Amino acid sequence: MAALLVLVLLALTVAAAASRVGAFSDRRGPLAAESGRPLDLNRAGAVELAVLPGIGPALARRIVEDRALRGPFAAVEDLDRVRGVGPTMLRRLTGLVTVEPAISPPR
Repeated sequence: MAALLVLVLLALTVAAAASRVGAFSDRRGPLAAESGRPLDLNRAGAVELAVLPGIGPALARRIVEDRALRGPFAAVEDLDRVRGVGPTMLRRLTGLVTVEPAISPPR
């Protein structure tokens, strides 16, 4: 019962975030609609990822979990290591996501 409540709350949060950035009306993706820039796979949270075309809450969680377990993505193509992401999904996300180089802290 608690798991169902969490899923409903996550879905409502995703829907609210998507409507704020126009993700459902703009085919370029959530952050592209707002800033014109692709979403960084190594910095995005599950809510941000979930509004990308074809991702949804479950796959977004798997992406974040994979990143936490295996470390950051070196390239967008590394997303194929996540269950549920294949060549079709990668083509769909082209231009919507990116992998920014890590910023080293100042010494």
